[in-house]
Amino acid sequence: MKFRSVKSFEFDGHWANDIRAFKLLDNGAHLLYLTSQGVCLFDTRRRDIVAKVEFKDFANQWSDFALSPKVKLLAIAGSIRCNKDPLDGEYRYENFVRIYNLETGGVSGEQALPGDRETWWTVDFSVDGRQVRAVSDSSTHVFELMVNR
Repeated sequence: MKFRSVKSFEFDGHWANDIRAFKLLDNGAHLLYLTSQGVCLFDTRRRDIVAKVEFKDFANQWSDFALSPKVKLLAIAGSIRCNKDPLDGEYRYENFVRIYNLETGGVSGEQALPGDRETWWTVDFSVDGRQVRAVSDSSTHVFELMVNR
């Protein structure tokens, strides 16, 4: 059995011990590798990196992700700790949905979600891939994806 070398990648931190998901896409042509620090898309035939994204905010256990059923988009809904309120000493959080283009490695869009408390969000795409839905215990938000021309 022979092995061929592949281009590797790394993220800051302990990403190798923090795998969130990996999945073959396009009938095995691409491998998606998701950690809390970032995501990498490999071309399994060329054995090369298509795109790599390091998340600007750590995707922790309060984050959820979904893949578009139509194109290589990744949605992450999360709750990121920001700062302490000087009046009550409690941390405040930013809640958001962020869309990453897995072919370019860039952020395609971001939408703030309501609230300043740590919130568990789930996220998914509509069947046609044109909407993203973020759901918490107390609210549901649906966003239409649009292309800027």
